[in-house]
Amino acid sequence: MTKVWDPSIRIFHWATVAIIGGLWYTGEQGGDLIYLHQTLGFTLAALVLYRIIWGFWGSRYARFKEFVRGPGTILSYLPSMFRRNDDHHHLSHNPMGGIAVLTILGLILAQLVTGMMSTDDIMFDGPFVSLVSSDVSGIARDLHGLIFAILQAVVVIHVAAVVWHQRFKGEPLIQSMIHGSKPYEGEHARFSAVRAIIAIVLAAGISQFIIRFFGEVSIAF
Repeated sequence: MTKVWDPSIRIFHWATVAIIGGLWYTGEQGGDLIYLHQTLGFTLAALVLYRIIWGFWGSRYARFKEFVRGPGTILSYLPSMFRRNDDHHHLSHNPMGGIAVLTILGLILAQLVTGMMSTDDIMFDGPFVSLVSSDVSGIARDLHGLIFAILQAVVVIHVAAVVWHQRFKGEPLIQSMIHGSKPYEGEHARFSAVRAIIAIVLAAGISQFIIRFFGEVSIAF
């Protein structure tokens, strides 16, 4: 067994799953829950910033350079997805998993930005509404819904791919994101709690600064 995913990556992964579920529920329900929706959005913004920082500064297999691949590598990998017996295992994300990570992070960022520029013209204004015209805010609101629909589709595809690798190829992807290890030979990931704390503080500080300096926030958290 090789230690691959450090504790912060595993916490980020499952926290993101829970928060996106919470955002979906509070967004659908509306009413007073819209303020909880906003708080969850701010929390998710800090998490995504942390993942970006950790993608350059974190433990080995969490770094983008370990799983972001060029078109040639991705195309050559595709046939192996449909082979049950494949001796080439990836300790970090496989090339298609790398695409999924970048796509989901990009969609979440777009969802956050459009949400912060949106208003329902009744009781809720995003913190960036004052920075844009009413027309742009309306477009952002429409895009907010569209991007979430795309994000849902991408998440469904991602989950289906994980189940495929889990059941058909026998790769314990779900378990590895729980206990952090994969049953392959390789160099163990080294986790620095000090680095993680610094990255968390940076992510929280940057997100708070952007929101409070450029926006208007009506709630405290």
